[in-house]
Amino acid sequence: MKKIIVGTPVKLSHVLIGMIVVVLLSLFLTGFGYQAWWLFLIVLILGVFVTLPTCFNPYWQISSENITIRVVLVKSF
Repeated sequence: MKKIIVGTPVKLSHVLIGMIVVVLLSLFLTGFGYQAWWLFLIVLILGVFVTLPTCFNPYWQISSENITIRVVLVKSF
């Protein structure tokens, strides 16, 4: 039996676009190099690990043998 997917799998293009937005926002918040480099890294890490995962939902794969929840990046509320 073919697997049924409920929800939408994460696309690599969406992750790359999200990363570019996070990097640009981090650069903007740190003054495009006027702040210390370590401050940019802190803002970038927070952006990648806190805000980027909220853009993506988990999805389910259903087959005749089992049901699998694929959680790549979890959306939080």
